[in-house]
Order: sequence, then C-alpha cells, then structure tokens
Amino acid sequence: AHSAARSRSRCGPPSCPGPQPPAGCSAGASAGMLLERALAIFLTLKQACRRLGSCIYGSPIAFVLTLAVVLLIVSVVLAFNIAMATLLTVPGAIALNIGLFWLTLRLVVRVLVFPGSIICWKRNTEAAYRVEMAKQFTFHLEQLRVFLQVVLGRLPPAGSGVSIDGALLGCMVVEGLARNFKMQQQDQVRFTKEQARVRHLVQGVEVWIGEAKVFERHGKAESPVPLVEWLQRMSHAYMPVQLASAVASAPLASESKDQAPACIDRIEQLIAILDDLQRQQDSCCATVRRFLRVPTVGSLHQLRAELLVRYGGQHHWVTAPGGRKIDTMFISCKDAEAASATGHVSGASAVMEQAPSE
Repeated sequence: AHSAARSRSRCGPPSCPGPQPPAGCSAGASAGMLLERALAIFLTLKQACRRLGSCIYGSPIAFVLTLAVVLLIVSVVLAFNIAMATLLTVPGAIALNIGLFWLTLRLVVRVLVFPGSIICWKRNTEAAYRVEMAKQFTFHLEQLRVFLQVVLGRLPPAGSGVSIDGALLGCMVVEGLARNFKMQQQDQVRFTKEQARVRHLVQGVEVWIGEAKVFERHGKAESPVPLVEWLQRMSHAYMPVQLASAVASAPLASESKDQAPACIDRIEQLIAILDDLQRQQDSCCATVRRFLRVPTVGSLHQLRAELLVRYGGQHHWVTAPGGRKIDTMFISCKDAEAASATGHVSGASAVMEQAPSE
C-alpha cells in the first residue's frame, strides 16, 4: 500500500471524472462567432436601409434629383475616360485622371475653408440661438396662454402654474418679436415662408394685446384699463396679488373677451412652431435641410435687429479691401456708470467693436 501511494504521488493527481469536451467544440465556437458577425453586419445594413427609406419617404423629389445628378456625373466621367483612353492610351488617361483629381480636391478644400466654413459657422451659430430662443419664447408664451385660459374661465386659477409676472413677460415677448420683425422689414430682409407665418401670428397677438382692456372695479364703479397697463400695475404692487383675486377684480371687456379665443389659437400655433424648432428630426435629410436653411427664430438678421431695438445700436457697413463689406454693429456706452450697470451692453459693444478689425 505504501509503494502504491508513492507511485500515485509521482504520477500526480488523478484526472477528474466526467465527460470530456468533444473535438468539434472549437469549430462550433468559431462558427458561432462568424454567425454573430454576420448578424451584426445584417442589422447594420438593415438600419442603413431603413434610414435611406425614411429619407426617400420624407423628400422623394430631392432623392430623385440627387440620384439623377449622380448618374449624370458618373456617365460623363465614364464617357470622358473612354475618350481619353482612346486618344492618350490607358496610362495617359490614368495620369490625366490623377491630375484632374488633384485639382478638384484643391478646389473642394478651398470652397470648404472659405466661404464654406463661414457658411457652416453661420448656420451652426444660428442653430444654437434657434434652440435657446425657442425654449425661452415657448415658456413665456405658454404662461400667456394659460393666463388667458384662466381669464376666460376655462381653467381654474389654483394649480395653473401661472402668475401675473409670467403673463406680463409673455406680452413683452410678443411685443419684442413684433418690433423685431418690423426692424427686419425696414432693413429689407427677405422672410422665408415660416418666418412670414410667424410674423403674421405675432402681429395678430400684438394687435389683440394692444386693444384688450379690463374693467377694474373700485367699489361699484368700473373703469376700463388697458390689459398691459393693468398687468404692470399688478406686477409692481407693494403687496403681492393672487391671480384668482386679480382676475376676479378686473374682468375682460366684452369685445376683448369675444376675440380672446382667436388670440389663444394664434398663441398655440406659435408654441407648436417653436416646439418643432427644438425637436430632433427623424431623418438625416430633414436634419441637413434644417441646418442649411435660414432658421425661423434665431437668425443673424433677428439678432442684429434685437441689438438695434434693445440696446440702441448703430448699424454700419465697413468697406474692406477688394470691395468687400463687413456687417458691423456699434453699441456705445454713454458713461462708466451705465456701462457698469448694464453688463450686457458693454459686453455686446466690446464684441461688435472688434468686428471691423476681423
């Protein structure tokens, strides 16, 4: 027994009992990995085909025109290569193609750097302003819409989430947009269809806000007061006024109340347009098309008009060498106290004063 134990210790531990893996397991594992890769490639192709289908469904005319242009270019290139191969032999045609490719590449790079990069920078800046301004305008217009719903008795004042200050800011947003569009019209800016629609809606809401009146009750007597003036008075009151008591003490005039539903409908259309400006597009074609076109809200023309209206800026065209003109805006600070009191004005003036040197 002792010798048997020593022989077992020399030979090592006994092998574990159990079924051994078959010889074809490695081949099966490699086949499974190949199947997984093939499945991943198939899913990727399927997703690409789905995106292409969404692009075709979203803009079929653009897809057909793009396909026609690509086929025309390919046909012209093939015909040109066949003709050059006949005249200059195949090596000469290859050398000519390399030279033309180099010249075309240089032209494309120059176009992308200037003015292509400036156009892309402009659209990127406008896209950032478009999203932020649409968010702010949507919030304030939603406050104004809910306030009008409360005034008409469609919603209870409690739990509405609206305040007098919010309604006043909504009116100020509408008036600011209307002034901005008027300033752009004076600058002879061409509006797109969406901008013209937003301008029409804003003008309709502004007209109603300017004509709307409330009857402020002083005991048994009632005196008509413009709606904006009444909101400003309630907003600057020494004691905070609850929305329910303020609405009950100053109901809308009958004419303003009759036209209020149409005004609410215009505000809802504006909110829908602004919400669409913030939403991500479903297809890549729609995203590219939105990026390349002039935004409805947040264009550089609108920002220029905002500087003119809000800060009293002076618009100048600076003539550069070669006949080029630089679009600039000068905002002056009258004294040091005004500059320190309004940081936005000083910052904007510093930015615009550096524009002519660029």
